[in-house]
Amino acid sequence: CKQASDMILADDNFATIVKAVEEGRGIYENIQKAILYLLSCNLGEIMSLFLAILCMPHVVSTLSAIQILWVNLITDAFPALALGVDPMEWDIMEQQPRNAKESLFAHGGWMFTILNGMFIGTITLVAFRYGLNSSPAKAQTMAFMVLSLSQLFHAFNLRSRTHSIFAVGLFKNKWLILTFLFSTALQIAVCQLPIFNFILKTVPLDMMSWGLVFGLSASVIFINEASKWFAKDK
Repeated sequence: CKQASDMILADDNFATIVKAVEEGRGIYENIQKAILYLLSCNLGEIMSLFLAILCMPHVVSTLSAIQILWVNLITDAFPALALGVDPMEWDIMEQQPRNAKESLFAHGGWMFTILNGMFIGTITLVAFRYGLNSSPAKAQTMAFMVLSLSQLFHAFNLRSRTHSIFAVGLFKNKWLILTFLFSTALQIAVCQLPIFNFILKTVPLDMMSWGLVFGLSASVIFINEASKWFAKDK
């Protein structure tokens, strides 16, 4: 064995060392993706509740307690787990070595988390305000759907914070795709089936409302893709 300053090498084959460094970088990035995803989603939940209290203090709460619990258990946890096994980016070994004291939020991580959290919270409130034109129950349902589905769409933004999701491969993470499809189907069932209506205090939505829900939810991808394009252009 050959001993280095900080590690013991059982195999001095250079290709093995390179592969070990690549694996280490991939694991670190996936941990970072999961953490940034969870924080930005939780910030979106907080913003939607807090802004509603400030802007609409005399109306029903944006989300009921059981809906908040559902979001935290279902639409937060599974995408974060899928991001934990995300395939490595093709240019991971072209990146500069990371400083050992570097924060998880370095290189714009804080800004990414805050801006996406604020955006998710804002579109949730837009859906809530639209639903109020019909009833408080519909307002809560639309806010619940947009908050949940926007988080599922947002998981794809974490595939890469610098490259377009279409460049890194939209379908390369099969677990994320399966999580998205399963959770989306579950959210539709939660909204449309009577048993879930009773448990989660939701009401069925019409096609126009569903169009607004999916349009607002998917906008979190478009806004991130636009920011990546502008950053690359500069």
